[in-house]
Amino acid sequence: MGGTVTSSENLALGVIFAFVFIYLLLFGILIATYILQSLSLHTLARRRGIASPWLAWLPYGNYWIIGSLARDYDKQNNIQRRWNKTLLTLSIVFSASYLIIYFAVIFGTLITMLNMDAATMPEDTAVAIVLVVFSAFIPIMIIATALQIITYICFFKIFESTVPDKALKYFLLSLLLPLAQPICLFLCRNKGYQHPDPMAYIYNPVNKNYSYYRPTVNESVPDNEVVANSQPDMQIEENSAEEQVDTEE
Repeated sequence: MGGTVTSSENLALGVIFAFVFIYLLLFGILIATYILQSLSLHTLARRRGIASPWLAWLPYGNYWIIGSLARDYDKQNNIQRRWNKTLLTLSIVFSASYLIIYFAVIFGTLITMLNMDAATMPEDTAVAIVLVVFSAFIPIMIIATALQIITYICFFKIFESTVPDKALKYFLLSLLLPLAQPICLFLCRNKGYQHPDPMAYIYNPVNKNYSYYRPTVNESVPDNEVVANSQPDMQIEENSAEEQVDTEE
């Protein structure tokens, strides 16, 4: 009958709903991980006085912030490495080269197929086309591998600068479980050293020349402790003054 739904139609609808549910679930996980990572990087950048922490929310700006956090930690240890520029350059070169090679291979293959009958195409020509296509993506794979390695190095430095006792554990979790990386980063977003001026990321010269500092001993000691520590010295001076008066009398 025309109004009834067959079992095959029910199966097709079930498969469609399953694919839609899986797609929405993966999309939600992707959005959640992106928000966690961006929020964590933004918080860490503000704590350390790094300029433009809002770049953590942008696709290529997040590489700049990741590299800046690693560079800041190296600077604290008197090590000069420009992780931020390296990551930003690799990410841009990877995207640009991928798009160029991808469209070049597509258009080149289409032109070759249109100018030559596939049924009469020599086997050597077909093999050559396949080799050219695969060899064109070799530089992209090298750049992608370098980008991934340097990114993981910077993440390890971020973990080491925030939770040194858990840095290796967080790094291994991030390496083995992709979803664990934003979670670990979120857990250590408010830990580790920070710039003494909480508004340094806006106007402090640290943003221009990377002249980073740590809080000094006087800055890290509360005022009440400083006053308490100075009282014994004042008492000693008063006692010595009284003794001197007694001696003169």
